[in-house]
Amino acid sequence: MVEPPLKPVLQKPPGYRDPNFQTAQFGFKPPSRKPILPPFFHQRKGKSRFCRVCCCSFCVFLSVLILLLLVGSMLFYFLFDPKFPNFHVHSIRVSRSNVTKKPDGTYLDALMTTRLEVKNLTVKMTYYYGDAKFDVSVEEGGDETPAGTTVVTGFTMGKQSTTSLKVETKVSNMLVADDVGNRIWTGH
Repeated sequence: MVEPPLKPVLQKPPGYRDPNFQTAQFGFKPPSRKPILPPFFHQRKGKSRFCRVCCCSFCVFLSVLILLLLVGSMLFYFLFDPKFPNFHVHSIRVSRSNVTKKPDGTYLDALMTTRLEVKNLTVKMTYYYGDAKFDVSVEEGGDETPAGTTVVTGFTMGKQSTTSLKVETKVSNMLVADDVGNRIWTGH
């Protein structure tokens, strides 16, 4: 009689462990399934929950506050449509300009009148200006020569209005460089 052919033995896949095989006899212990974490990942009882709740509450409060500020600023912008006022120098007139050469230097006496026009373009806003310092200087060839300082009193600009300012500045016996005095004297 003929024997039936033997089936070839299948090879075991890599990493296969026989459940019937005992590892205790070799002193080998299989690795635990629970991962080992660093100490800062371990949960502490009690205080940590309170800290987490406080931190989350603070973050939510801060986010809501920022959102309210953004919405408020958008509403302000859309309701009032703010625009910067326009300042325009209308005219500058030199009433007096006198350069005096003395042995100890060159001195300048000047009186200037400047007219400014200020326009408020917004429909719903009024601007209140306080006292302001107004400086006039002449720049020529990289040299800047002050031509007077004055204080302009405060004023109010209504909605969509125009205000005209007349500002007089005066300089008397101001020491200037000799070459600047010569240029002012000759008008160059």
